[in-house]
Amino acid sequence: MSEPLQTQRLKIKIGDAEFEAEGPTDLVRGQYEQFLEVVRLTAASAPQRSVENKASVDAANRGEKERQSGDVSDEVLARTFQRSGDAVSLLSLPRTEEASADALVALLYGFHRLLSRQNVTGSALMSAARQSGLNLTRIDREIDARTDLLMVAGTKRGRRYGLNNRGIRYAEDLVRGLIG
Repeated sequence: MSEPLQTQRLKIKIGDAEFEAEGPTDLVRGQYEQFLEVVRLTAASAPQRSVENKASVDAANRGEKERQSGDVSDEVLARTFQRSGDAVSLLSLPRTEEASADALVALLYGFHRLLSRQNVTGSALMSAARQSGLNLTRIDREIDARTDLLMVAGTKRGRRYGLNNRGIRYAEDLVRGLIG
């Protein structure tokens, strides 16, 4: 009888570099050592910052972290969205004046946060809307009320939708309100 294969999961961040792996222990260890070597080489080849420059970069990073603190928690995401493979759906619909448009904005946020997809095809968005309980005929007509929150590219069936920075902030408030 053979021994069961031992697996390991490792997730680490060093500066701006991130590493995540899951699999057999030997494989993960080998990939992690390669990652560390790349980080070492990158750090060695990077120009050294002056103390004043480093202070301004640190201040900018603190400001970025404060802006990111507005992110919706994983718990809220789990209570708002259902993820099934490459699809996302809402567990409850917004009760706003533009409920269909707001639901589409929330779905785009779900794709962004849960699947790391900044751009979503119209057909994928339509499928997610139907799964969420929306009965829409066309995405472009329904989402027209929120165009100031969107980035839209392409034409006809090749159209892709994403959220701009204002759209992300709006969607975060909207998603928090769905469970409140």
